[in-house]
Amino acid sequence: MTRWIVLVAAGGIAGCSQYSLRMEDTSFCQIAEHAASFEGRKVRFRSEIESDGLHGSYLADKGCGKSIAIGTADAQGMNAVNEVIYTVGAPGTMKKSVSAIWIGRIRNNGSAVFLDVERVEDVSYRLTSAWRKSGDPP
Repeated sequence: MTRWIVLVAAGGIAGCSQYSLRMEDTSFCQIAEHAASFEGRKVRFRSEIESDGLHGSYLADKGCGKSIAIGTADAQGMNAVNEVIYTVGAPGTMKKSVSAIWIGRIRNNGSAVFLDVERVEDVSYRLTSAWRKSGDPP
């Protein structure tokens, strides 16, 4: 009897860790438009980041006109994002377009959608000559 209980417990632990390793490739707009169905799921998608260089940053996509808040800021790869936002040209994203691949878990509290960032990859940017408002095309 004791062995059976141990095996069930071990199987349950293995199942939980396997779930946490799964990641779903999706799009920013899919998440933003169907946030409740992504609750707690680990996702991977590309999007732009918008920042005024002072008060904070959020993820955005001009294709669907929505935003996702960043729930954590010390993930692997965030240094590269912050370096571009704060040291390339003027602070913020008013005169540059910054995008990356974001990996993390979705949290939806009903009024806002958050990405708890676990990793950031493939950070890229392009400088623009004109000032951009948040959500304007680069």
